Amino acid sequence: HLAAHSASMVSGVGGILVMGIGIITSGIFILRVKPNAQFVAGWIAFTAIVYALGMGLLAFVGCPMDTLVGLSSLNSEPAAISECTTTCHCDRQQFSPICGSDGKTYYSACHAGCKNSTIVDGKIIDFSNCQCIGNETTARLDHGQTATLGYCNFECQNSIWYIGLFSFFVFVHSTSEVGSMLLILRCVDPKDKAMALGLIQFAIGLFGNVPCPILYGAIVDSACLVWEKTCGIKGACWLYDSNVFRTFFHGITGLIFGLAFIIDMIVWYKAGNIQFVDENSVENSKQLPESKELMPLNQPKLISDLDLIT
Repeated sequence: HLAAHSASMVSGVGGILVMGIGIITSGIFILRVKPNAQFVAGWIAFTAIVYALGMGLLAFVGCPMDTLVGLSSLNSEPAAISECTTTCHCDRQQFSPICGSDGKTYYSACHAGCKNSTIVDGKIIDFSNCQCIGNETTARLDHGQTATLGYCNFECQNSIWYIGLFSFFVFVHSTSEVGSMLLILRCVDPKDKAMALGLIQFAIGLFGNVPCPILYGAIVDSACLVWEKTCGIKGACWLYDSNVFRTFFHGITGLIFGLAFIIDMIVWYKAGNIQFVDENSVENSKQLPESKELMPLNQPKLISDLDLIT
């Protein structure tokens, strides 16, 4: 579980920053190498299939979800821990995870059977006399069983691999941005460039910005285990099933880019008829002979004084 600022840092560096580097790199490459239209279209298709396969790979790269004691895996509802909390009447809407001294995360202090708490400056620091910590089947009255607020630390090295692979796939795909824009501008008449760009932005808004939030919102909601409920109305999600979320999120994304690869291959097949302006200028410069300094015509002849005398 990453804090909000840590998650923002990872997404910013591994996503936006890497994407910017990829766009600049591809722009410099096209400026120096000057590839033809079919090469650019082929590279766009290549990056699409690489990103699709990358999303499929990342669906299996993740950290296992740590067990939340007190949460029933059958109906995703808080469950009592045997006799420990039968007399506590724990509120299932009060989701406040704590880390027990046994290294397990509990649904709340009530579900851990904690009877005492330490309050400093009006804030709860820790809990003590937790009957269910250390033994889920029998009650324990050991005052040494304590708990602290928040999830327990969970060591997982897969997160480093995930961030590295995700950054690599984002970099590869971002290198197609400049080429795709050039193809749009080269396959229309100069007077239609503004209309082409406007049409592309309209298509992105209609087929991307409208359905994607709905689709991915449904994916996020389907992975929720614990909902905040007020007067029977669902609010924010408190806990997600990371395995379900990771599988569906990357699977749908990989499927979309797989379809994009098919369309990009059609563009690659047709791109042989597209000529970049830079191609024509380079070919013309090769065909022109080397310029020689020409003598101006009708240059007046200089007559010396000696010629006038003779």
